[in-house]
Amino acid sequence: MKRWICVLMGLPYFAFSQNWMNHDVVPLNTLAYQKNSSPVIGLYDLPAFLGFGQHKEIGLSLENKYGLKELAQLKMIIAHPLSNGNISLHGSLQGSPVYTRYSSSLGYGHSLNKQTTIGIALGTTYFQLKTQSPETLIQIIAGIAHAINEKTTIGIHYQHYQSIASKYKNTFTKREGLTIGIGYRLSKPVFLQLEIRKQEQHLLLLPALNWTPNDK
Repeated sequence: MKRWICVLMGLPYFAFSQNWMNHDVVPLNTLAYQKNSSPVIGLYDLPAFLGFGQHKEIGLSLENKYGLKELAQLKMIIAHPLSNGNISLHGSLQGSPVYTRYSSSLGYGHSLNKQTTIGIALGTTYFQLKTQSPETLIQIIAGIAHAINEKTTIGIHYQHYQSIASKYKNTFTKREGLTIGIGYRLSKPVFLQLEIRKQEQHLLLLPALNWTPNDK
């Protein structure tokens, strides 16, 4: 039976200057670094974690980044079991007079054993900042995840972007990055995670503490 999950997030984080690179840095892949992660939460960026368990889900989320309505983003994801893992289809829409972005990706995570999984995702992204030329990119993400024990899980992913809009190649710069994350369950309701992202010359340290009041 399919589980329908709807997530509404309002996240007024401290705003960095907005550009193509940091628009998807915040919020974090909330609750993603654990074995029982829902594909709806963050896993389109972390395909290796799709290999844990079997999921059949349809999800919808609305994010309001930095408290700016111009950056509100609508996301949809569909996940289904496949072989020893899961396949997922993700799409997102972000449209305003200031910033426009459309993206879609197909990801698959495969379980090598009970502790280790691998994954890959392929997607396309179109974006445009006001007064700048639009750009279309192909994105490839590959990674591995490992459950150290029942409480601790680690994941390493590498993503590469390539421009396919040759008309704007003069404005294109090489975009790729490494993401390393670890999650630790302090107790049943409390989950701690730390994510480190390296993008070009930027090193981002992103901690998060998640608390769930009850099972429902």
